[in-house]
Amino acid sequence: MMKLISAVALLITAPLLHSEDVLPEATALISEACEQLNTPGFAISIAVKDKFSWSGACGFADLEQNVPVSPATTKFRVGSIAKPFTDLGPMH
Repeated sequence: MMKLISAVALLITAPLLHSEDVLPEATALISEACEQLNTPGFAISIAVKDKFSWSGACGFADLEQNVPVSPATTKFRVGSIAKPFTDLGPMH
């Protein structure tokens, strides 16, 4: 999990530092995290200052058909993850 957090941190700071050098390292960390977390697949998209910055994915959207995850087209179920964000809204 720490590798995934490190990768996201690198991706968030890269546009602020005007650096593209971290993208290969962050992508490698995300792929490694996908294997370590034993997850079928996930996607990450980063926006900085209301501007799209980067997106990446690893794993499969459909394990039976070997369809890879695509940040642009794969749909994920949100589930209960939205509850903390909904709770934070009134507190902000």
